[in-house]
Amino acid sequence: MFFIKKKVEEIYIKILLKLSELYIKRRRVYSLFKKIRILEQNYTQSSNFEKAFKILLEKKINYFDVGARGGPEKKLLKYKNFFSIILSEPEIEEAKRLKKQGYTVIDKIISNKLGKENFFLTKDMGQASILRINKASQNYFFKDKPGTEKIKLKKKLIIDATTLDEVEKRYKKKIHYLKLDTQGSEFLILHSMKKVKPIFIKTEVSCIEIYKKQFLLYDIGKLLYKRGYMIYRDNLYNRPAPFSKKFAKSKIIPSIGLPIHGDVYFMPDWTRDIGRQIIKKNELKWATIMLYEGQQQLLMHINSVVKLKNREKINKALYAL
Repeated sequence: MFFIKKKVEEIYIKILLKLSELYIKRRRVYSLFKKIRILEQNYTQSSNFEKAFKILLEKKINYFDVGARGGPEKKLLKYKNFFSIILSEPEIEEAKRLKKQGYTVIDKIISNKLGKENFFLTKDMGQASILRINKASQNYFFKDKPGTEKIKLKKKLIIDATTLDEVEKRYKKKIHYLKLDTQGSEFLILHSMKKVKPIFIKTEVSCIEIYKKQFLLYDIGKLLYKRGYMIYRDNLYNRPAPFSKKFAKSKIIPSIGLPIHGDVYFMPDWTRDIGRQIIKKNELKWATIMLYEGQQQLLMHINSVVKLKNREKINKALYAL
């Protein structure tokens, strides 16, 4: 029976690979990987975690979304009863819209200092930043004329700024899950944390300077590693070279492009004492977020090798899935 199952699986994979090959040959070489990654992530997070969350949580997880244009992600809304959500959005109209939806919204720039910050509004509000666009890289990253039109400067504003430490102090809530999408200033925000110690961090990163004087993925990774974190997932999707009619008409095989920009997820590094301390101070919330992030298999492993006070409760939650 095992031999038959293995043979069927081999045939199934061959068919899928053949179909993938046909898809790629239609000059879609850079897009298949992204689609597969999304499918894989959606599958790992497809369980209903409500029973497990009820076992683990006594108080809600404080989720702070910095750069919250468009509102929280759909996955979070599915479990909104288990999360206390605070949003940060400096653009006035978007902040008003989010407040009308009932969210707690900080309509300031989250920065590395208190006071005032320049805020450069672009035609596409999603590209607005405290940093100026780097024209040297925009021709590749934004690829074509419609893209470059979106990033043209609309106006410069001066907006009140605050820090993560000040947010915790004001709201008297520890930030457990930090999500950053601030168009190039993520390192500055993370570096300024003195008292804030999130359990999990999801941050936008760049591998080239899309914004002038921007710190890159390498800087953020080194900073957070020193503070006890490790990468557990990345969504760095390859961006193809800008469109060219000459190339499109040629018979030259396209390349997969470059991983220029995306999101990277950080969790406490259980293999080092500095990371284990983050876990041990927040065992049940850590376990809850591990499940929320689709890391149930890794959670089971860590729970078996690290001595945790709540090992039995975590196992109970796992077997409730």
